[in-house]
Amino acid sequence: MKQTAQITTDESTSPDGGPTGANAALQGIGWRLEQHDRGRIELKLKYDRPTDGKKSRYRVNLYFFVPPNLGIGPRRYNGDDFFEDLQTYTRYLAPALPLRGLADFEDAHHPLRPIFEWMSSSGSAALDTHEAEKLKHAVKLYGAAMSEALDDERNFLRNQVCSLGEKGMPHLSPDEIVQRSDRLIEAIELNLSEFRTLRARLQDLKLDSQVHAALAAVDEYLSLEAEETLFKTLILIRDLPQSKGAVVERAKSLIRNETEYRKSMGMPSRVSPDREDSRNEAYQYRHGVLKKFAASALFLTLKRSRLVRRVAEGVAAIAAGLAMTFALIVAVVSTRYAEWSIYSTQWIVAAVVAYMCKDRIKEWLRALGSRQLSRWLADRRGILCDDSMDRRIGIVSETFRYIDIDRLDRTIRKIRTADPLAGLELESGDERVFCYTREIELFGNGGPERSLTDILRYDFERYTGRMDDPLDPVSVLADDGRVRDVMTPRVYRVNIVLRIADLNLGDDHAIHAFLRVILTRKGIRRVEFAG
Repeated sequence: MKQTAQITTDESTSPDGGPTGANAALQGIGWRLEQHDRGRIELKLKYDRPTDGKKSRYRVNLYFFVPPNLGIGPRRYNGDDFFEDLQTYTRYLAPALPLRGLADFEDAHHPLRPIFEWMSSSGSAALDTHEAEKLKHAVKLYGAAMSEALDDERNFLRNQVCSLGEKGMPHLSPDEIVQRSDRLIEAIELNLSEFRTLRARLQDLKLDSQVHAALAAVDEYLSLEAEETLFKTLILIRDLPQSKGAVVERAKSLIRNETEYRKSMGMPSRVSPDREDSRNEAYQYRHGVLKKFAASALFLTLKRSRLVRRVAEGVAAIAAGLAMTFALIVAVVSTRYAEWSIYSTQWIVAAVVAYMCKDRIKEWLRALGSRQLSRWLADRRGILCDDSMDRRIGIVSETFRYIDIDRLDRTIRKIRTADPLAGLELESGDERVFCYTREIELFGNGGPERSLTDILRYDFERYTGRMDDPLDPVSVLADDGRVRDVMTPRVYRVNIVLRIADLNLGDDHAIHAFLRVILTRKGIRRVEFAG
């Protein structure tokens, strides 16, 4: 199982409807941070859009405390480098229905409801382009909702298994975890059966070929997602001492059935035990394409504004003009008032010095202007749009700044120094501190899809260039009296303080979290919740 710390705090519900955590001061915000892969962490944020026609504003700050020996600093790592390492995605949140709720096609809020409404009203009539797109969107939305529900179940079970034995932590007993796994398998079977029954009913109706293609793609995607969930469930419960033979056999039987189903339907997404089989090469790629196809029902577009770049170019032009003015003044003074003839030694020296000063004045004025400009304008700014409905959702602004550790906000500094090792780390050399700020303003358009999720993925690959070998031998005295070398991991710690504020309530209405990324030259070893 991948080593990862998953930290969650929100007002959402668990897969059966129970709360998973809440913050009384920030009721519309949820977040989760985890390791995405060997080189990246992922922060997921959830925002509720207002339904009363007003606007809502949120600000997210990520303070990075980087050891000085990693070579991260203003000269080697600037804002452009940071934004190259950062990937951001903003989309609608999938419909919040548990797995059993998704199997209830009679639910008025079910993603597939438009298909049933079309079947009851005009199922025998040919579809026009608008109706076909609407039904296709409903199919993809169901696939995205199923994927989200399965992900919630996997995370819930993983957290329960990881919390076993921890005192003071509310969790299920091993018996209850096995029972929960059995109910999960039953819900997966029910959803697959209901969806395929619906697909069979739609085969003889006058549906657009693109709708049938969407049904086939989502069917294959759900089969893969179900199979992945079943494998992860088996891994989670395999070490539990409780009797689980029937649950394990039920999961394995469903895995075999899904593999045979995809084979019988001619779906290419199958893995062969033979490592050289060419189908294995295409498996991950096809799974990824199907996932993006289903998730595209939730996609939003961020249209970058050119205002920041244009203003920066204007500041640079003004700086160049002022510097040139200085050079012209020197030229006029040296010829008219100093009465130096053109091309004389004095005039040439004055011209060279003026040129040197002009170049420095231009750079100094541009840097000064950029610093002053940064107080009022973000580094990047964009408009969040829903292209499917041709409407604006909100505005996103991003900034990147280095901060002197002595000028840090008092709360942030207090959180950082709460770590028992912080004193030693700070004494051993100046940590590089930079802050990424993301501010999002959402418009209150209402509608059923009013919740948004913001996904931020940050890559640590640039940090590993100056790291030592990942393993270092340390001599120990064994029980038999012999001296032995034990290979110990050489790790580096990047500390992160997360701050999320609801600006509608005021900047002081914020939640904080202290996180730590443990790195080696091979990448991320784990992510820890430090406080």
